[in-house]
Amino acid sequence: MRRAILRFERFSGFLATASGFLSGMTLLAILFIVLYEIAMRKFFNSPTMWSIELVTILMVWFGLLTLAMCQKQGRHVQVDLLISRFAARTSVLWRFVPLTFALIFTALLVYFSWEDFREAFHSGETTPSIWAPVIWPMKLALPVGGFLMGIQLLSDLMTNALRLADRDWGTPDGPEDGEGLWDKPFVMSLALFVGLMAVSIWLLVSAPVLGLIVILMVMLFAGVPIFVALGLLGMAGLYLHFGGPLAVTQVPDIFFASIGNFTLAALPLFILTGFILQGSGAGEELYELFSKWIGGLPGGLGLATIFSCAFFAAISISSVATVATIGLIALPALTKRKYNDSFSYGLVGAGSTLGIMIPPSGTMILYAAVTEESLGRLLIAGIIPGLLLVAMFVGYTFFYAWRTRAYEREINPSWAERWRATGKAVWVILVPLLIIAGIFTGIFTVLECGAVAAIYTIAMVLVRRKIGLARIPQILAECGLNAGFILIIIAGALTMGRFITLLRLPQLAMSTITDLNLPPGMVILAMMCLLGVLGLFLEVASVMMITLPVLYPIVIELGFDGVWFAVLMTVNMEMAIITPPVGLNLYVIQGITQSRLAPIIRGMLPFYLLMLAGMIILYFFPGLSLFLPGFMIG
Repeated sequence: MRRAILRFERFSGFLATASGFLSGMTLLAILFIVLYEIAMRKFFNSPTMWSIELVTILMVWFGLLTLAMCQKQGRHVQVDLLISRFAARTSVLWRFVPLTFALIFTALLVYFSWEDFREAFHSGETTPSIWAPVIWPMKLALPVGGFLMGIQLLSDLMTNALRLADRDWGTPDGPEDGEGLWDKPFVMSLALFVGLMAVSIWLLVSAPVLGLIVILMVMLFAGVPIFVALGLLGMAGLYLHFGGPLAVTQVPDIFFASIGNFTLAALPLFILTGFILQGSGAGEELYELFSKWIGGLPGGLGLATIFSCAFFAAISISSVATVATIGLIALPALTKRKYNDSFSYGLVGAGSTLGIMIPPSGTMILYAAVTEESLGRLLIAGIIPGLLLVAMFVGYTFFYAWRTRAYEREINPSWAERWRATGKAVWVILVPLLIIAGIFTGIFTVLECGAVAAIYTIAMVLVRRKIGLARIPQILAECGLNAGFILIIIAGALTMGRFITLLRLPQLAMSTITDLNLPPGMVILAMMCLLGVLGLFLEVASVMMITLPVLYPIVIELGFDGVWFAVLMTVNMEMAIITPPVGLNLYVIQGITQSRLAPIIRGMLPFYLLMLAGMIILYFFPGLSLFLPGFMIG
């Protein structure tokens, strides 16, 4: 039996790795199709009639092929706030719970999507477009991706059972282990979970709105992967309240529409750009550039850190990648110049959040995918607020350095050194400028900007020999993992969103607001508080996907601009990234420095308050968010 399990583990690992490689190749195909469309339209005035639909079909395959590899690599997001406190033995036992839920959801997906595929195949169904390709190749992606995911889940369950049989608990991270297989913490936790699930299901049947909230929280805090919790809840709600099995048959179409959303196709291309830059030494070149030009000012090395973080976060659309890249360079340099440790941690951790506001912004892409707001307007709207936050951080850093003088000032470099650093880094600086100019002038669509930025960075790193050609497939596969878990969360969230829409939850909430005669500003304040609280426990994409289907219709009904609300929400999400207990930037810095968490949090606090002040300014002065989008349209 042991040998069979190990063989199956190797087999499932091979399938997952192969699917990850294929997802990377699919992304490469998307990149070249978009570039081909640009060339045909710009140079030959002959746009294709098939590129948009082909990109949509390939996006579906790209997203679903990443499922198994994300599972193998542990990339599917879950809330581990409670389960991470279990003893090692209890953790091994508890792992059966989320794996079982994931397997049930995957099996349901495969079943309903296979029926959907068979119907499309036998009927010869086509898309309602001029090109009109048959639709079954796209519908095959979900049963294939789900089947590969199911194989990996079965392998994980069997491997976990083998660990249990071998008493292989790993390294204990929590309290002392219990006694034997049925240790008391596991039995008590399982009993509590089963009881809460029973109550939650009863509530979902009798009071669906309350039941939806309770069952979602129970599953999330039990460690069920977020996309599974959202999708399974959506399925259950549709089944119980809106037509039984017939209602659930729409779930595959929700998955296709969400993952194949043309707006989202830009996301993996921008992520690809960031991954290439992260491995190319771009962070070092940026930091050298800013330190050479402004390092001699009061607090100059701190200012260089802020600008480097803002630039790198903008082009990588990843705050965590920015902390890991710039932090490894800046923190030793700041320590060498005797900057206060907590202050240095705050500079890097909070500074790395600034870029998610400036194009290309991942949060804005997610917002557009759910709300159908113009992605171009959303991206441009973040420029002035992003620069405002940068200016506030710079002002505080300058004031801190002037007041404390607790650092050693950099020696002013020569002009030759400054221009040498500029020459080395100018290719990096051109990336966000290229994206902003392309969107603002209308020369490129957002998707085309993503393709141009990706091919530009690939060409530059290859020409400058920063990355070898052999590493590109590995980068593509890694990019697939980072985009894949986001896409599948979106699919799960929109499945739950369909249930929420049919429940008329936004209308019920709006009716309650009207009955209570609440001022619109108070409603926005309550929304920001809700987002802030959820940000304590969930990562950014999950918070947005769970809340937007409910909050966005209310915002529009209250008469606010959806683009303006997107800016407020993005600032709120920036704050969540540096807020314990889930703020990832805190733990990346802790990993780099081996420091205790307390001084890191202390260093973040002033910057957190600055972002809060910035959000208040943006609330009272919406023109800061809406001027550039209005100017672009005008």
